[in-house]
Amino acid sequence: MLETGTLQINFPKNVIENVLKERSADTLVLLQRQHDFKSPLKDVNVQGLPLLRLDETTVVPVKFVYNSQVIVVVSMSELADSMLLTVLAKDLNHMREARIIIWVQSDESTAMSFFDVIRDQASKHGFLNLMVLYLDPLKAQQGIVGYRLEPFPSSILVPIRDLTNGEMFPDFHRNFHNKTANFIPRLYTPDSYVSQDRKSGKLKLSGHTDMLMSEFARKRNINLKMIRPIAELNRVTSTELLQLISNGGADLTTFTSVCDSIQCTDSVEFMQVFIVIPCGQEVGIGDVYKSLKNFLAMILLVYLIISIVTTLIEAASCRIYSRRYRFSYRDLIVNLNAFRWVLGLSSDVQINRRNRSLHQIIMVMSIFSMIVVCFFDANLSTFLTKRQQIDNIKTFKELKESGIRIIFDNVRQEHVLTDIRKSFLRISENQIDFVSTEEFMRMLMGLNTSNAYQVFDKLWDVVNKYQSDYKIVVLCRSSGLNIFGLLPNRLALPNNSIYLRALNDFIHMTHDFGLTNYWRRTSINNLIAFSNSPAVLSASSLLVK
Repeated sequence: MLETGTLQINFPKNVIENVLKERSADTLVLLQRQHDFKSPLKDVNVQGLPLLRLDETTVVPVKFVYNSQVIVVVSMSELADSMLLTVLAKDLNHMREARIIIWVQSDESTAMSFFDVIRDQASKHGFLNLMVLYLDPLKAQQGIVGYRLEPFPSSILVPIRDLTNGEMFPDFHRNFHNKTANFIPRLYTPDSYVSQDRKSGKLKLSGHTDMLMSEFARKRNINLKMIRPIAELNRVTSTELLQLISNGGADLTTFTSVCDSIQCTDSVEFMQVFIVIPCGQEVGIGDVYKSLKNFLAMILLVYLIISIVTTLIEAASCRIYSRRYRFSYRDLIVNLNAFRWVLGLSSDVQINRRNRSLHQIIMVMSIFSMIVVCFFDANLSTFLTKRQQIDNIKTFKELKESGIRIIFDNVRQEHVLTDIRKSFLRISENQIDFVSTEEFMRMLMGLNTSNAYQVFDKLWDVVNKYQSDYKIVVLCRSSGLNIFGLLPNRLALPNNSIYLRALNDFIHMTHDFGLTNYWRRTSINNLIAFSNSPAVLSASSLLVK
């Protein structure tokens, strides 16, 4: 049997090598107390793996200074060493997926206290991949006992039967074992809103981010718990959300506007922000035909050219075959063959079958006249079916000169004013008004044409679909009034959330299968279908009946 000192050195090294076989790492982090001169970790070294030695006096943000693929080994020999786990939580900020091995040496009387402290600290700091190697120095001949943390639904340490051949760090992210997660929906149409089922009368969340979160909870066996009953839900501001998160009152959210201060998922989608303006007046049917005068002039020119060419062809044919030909200027003005060609019809020009040159000339003229006729018909159809608008605002300069008021949701008031003062937004501060979200939705969805509105693409999809369905086109979008393009839309989570990796994986999967686009279309269609009138969408309760 190996001596105690040799066992203390070789066994952790062997476990680390087994962990590396399961999944590689770029750095080995060894953490021990500064005064722990007898720690067995001082002699641990894995060939080919960079080594970082830390103690309780120094906090190193490993992810940002080194990398995120690390294995951490912590040495603990007394209960006071549990402070190392608090230090480790700071070292592994935004790295709760790191694999942690805790090497515990204590007598049997304090072993349970060690396990309780480790379990509580793991639950508090959100450690997910954690293993404990326990050795009683007084009973070294009994060998080392391994325990693995099972984090869900609550943290427990379970014995490991085989430390040499079994799975070292299994993936717990596919099943949270019905763990309860406090959920806060954003309640911002169309991302998140409450609707009422017409058959059952039950209230449900129907926005596309609500659908994503609901499906994530179902697939990963998570029990979503709302902070209030769905009938009593109201919108939570960003400030209130941050307070709830800091107090542990929010685990999962569908908020997307506070990612600069807390942790966020990968992008659920990208969004554009722009300004929509009242549409200009459509041109009348008389103005449509007036706008075609250039095309009519072109038709007359083509008619004259074809008339001259056909007259020359007939004259040349008569000269070649010694036939009499009488020229008249009337034939240039009233030429039935030219008229047929302009209309795209066949011509009855008499030519000899053996004269291939004339055949080629007539074929070219026929193709040319067909192209001209198709071009004219296409433009006429376009002008008649989709009439142009006059006095339509197309640029920020025209928007400023128009003096029209621009309505913003007061949720983004601070950000908008900052962007204007930094010249990011080419809008006058005196030209904008901030209103409550309810008032903003009431004005926008009521198709109020007295103002312009700052919207994002998903909200514009709802307005545009409503206009299209009911043949009411009063608000328009111009490509010259874009504010931001392709901003990442990410879901806000508490820092070092235990759900981050699982939710990121699920978001990528929904993109791969096209579920994100499907949920967005379903959300918009339901919103239009459930609404008897546009004003329903602006109700303060955000309830769509």
